[in-house]
Amino acid sequence: GRGVMGGVLDKFPLGPVKPAAPTESANFVVIYNKHQQDHIAEIRKTQRKRGLTRWFCFFLVGIVAAIFYWMIDNLISQLQSAKFDAFYTKLRSEDYGAAWIVYLGFMVAYVWAALILVLWAPMAGGGGVPEVIAFLNGSWTRGLFDFKTMIVKAVALALSVSSGIAIGPEGPFIHLGAIVGPQVFWWVNTALRKSPLAKYLTQLESDTEIRNFVVIGAAAGIAVAFRAPMGGVIFVLEEAISFFDAKLIFRTYFVCAVCYYMLLLIYQGENLSTDNFAEYNSHLTCEVGYDAEDLLMFVVLGVLGGFFGSIWNWLIIRVASFRAKHIRHGWKRLVDALVVCCVTALLVTFSPINYGCVPADHLMSHIPENTFEVAKVEQATSSVFNDDTFCLSDTAWQYFRHYNETDPGIKAFLHDNYLSTIGCPPGQYNELASLIQTSGHTGVRLIFSSGVYNMFRAPSLLIFVLIYFFLSFIAATLSVPAGMVVPSLTIGGCMGRLLAIFYNSLIRSPLATRLWTQARGPWLAPRRSGAGPRASPSRSRSSSSRSPVTSASCRRSRLRSCLPA
Repeated sequence: GRGVMGGVLDKFPLGPVKPAAPTESANFVVIYNKHQQDHIAEIRKTQRKRGLTRWFCFFLVGIVAAIFYWMIDNLISQLQSAKFDAFYTKLRSEDYGAAWIVYLGFMVAYVWAALILVLWAPMAGGGGVPEVIAFLNGSWTRGLFDFKTMIVKAVALALSVSSGIAIGPEGPFIHLGAIVGPQVFWWVNTALRKSPLAKYLTQLESDTEIRNFVVIGAAAGIAVAFRAPMGGVIFVLEEAISFFDAKLIFRTYFVCAVCYYMLLLIYQGENLSTDNFAEYNSHLTCEVGYDAEDLLMFVVLGVLGGFFGSIWNWLIIRVASFRAKHIRHGWKRLVDALVVCCVTALLVTFSPINYGCVPADHLMSHIPENTFEVAKVEQATSSVFNDDTFCLSDTAWQYFRHYNETDPGIKAFLHDNYLSTIGCPPGQYNELASLIQTSGHTGVRLIFSSGVYNMFRAPSLLIFVLIYFFLSFIAATLSVPAGMVVPSLTIGGCMGRLLAIFYNSLIRSPLATRLWTQARGPWLAPRRSGAGPRASPSRSRSSSSRSPVTSASCRRSRLRSCLPA
């Protein structure tokens, strides 16, 4: 009864043959009745309200991050002013022993206070950036984003930066921003628990949403620390790539922009100008190009930076390993901080004493005398300064006005540019003291200054970078909130300025080069063709009468003969 193939199918290699499954008709009709329409509309309404609630929290993150940074920055300024006022008073009286004791006393008081706070809240120590990156990739350390950690880290950061050890605040600001993000969300969730928005806030309590608040808060920390909104966005692209979402880019940019303009409003009031609001502004006023041999110098600088940076990292790792192995208890950490403070205060106080002073005229020593004399004679007409062939930097123009006593004088110029005149005759300043006896941010701004090629000579920069290199790696791994951005900028900036001095001294003269006009800059530098406003006919005639060389040949030759005679 099983047919001809009976018994054969039962022994089929793949098993017995089974009958085919029953067929059914497919249902391609979309159910879109009134009930379904209402359901979809309710889902979209809920998503829209949840999205608006999320954007409201993002906006508050930007506002709170800017205000928080402003409070910490003001606290740092007040603590530093108290320290430097007492320190400079002793230096002016030439009582260097008392000056060292005062500086050391403030350093130890600030660092020990910060260290005691960190011992109470251990997650507040260090920079915090590796821990934040570890969380963004799935490893959450308890206490990393607590309110206690945020307060302790803020106060301890202000104390440690104000102490004068070779650290910076930027790294810890990233951690603080990462704490502000989820904290603001939790504050809003608590405050609006009984409001109609409570159910939408509850839907944002997932780990994924908290991670988004952390990464956006960290980006806000970068935006306020460097005053660079796009820097926060780049941080997201770099560190959040494992969970990359295109929506996260615009959300981050929104929060960073809110941070930036809120900070701009706090610091400048109604004068909302972003021209000079960068944290480290080099005031690039001259438009110049580069030659092929000029670009080679950037390659050399990159090689040197990588070489010395690897040595610096190796030293930091060795010091950190030693501290992790031998300095574990609280009292040992206090002694460790005391040793670092003693060494730092000793070098800061005594290294510039016998270094000597230089006259303010040294700032303009690379300018030919005939150019300076013509500039003085024609100050009223400004024909030299507005000529299409030349570019006058802001700092050099400020010096020129002080030199001609149209402003309070050279002393005011040195004071406005943070150049130390302690222990120097009138009209002179101490190069090494200007760099080392000041705050980290001021030192970076001095190194980045343009328009004054000879503000710091090579020996001053070399001595300073060797001292700061040593102080930075012994202070990097102390158990206090500390960042390495300011030391990196300081050391790298000194290397770049030293290379520029070497290049301009041995290869070509400062006025003949176009490479360092923007970053280090001669006082007067040839402009590129087409740069600047069009000269008036009278000004063009006066320029041609002063120099037989045409502007086109000047641009080709780039020689000192192009200067007005």
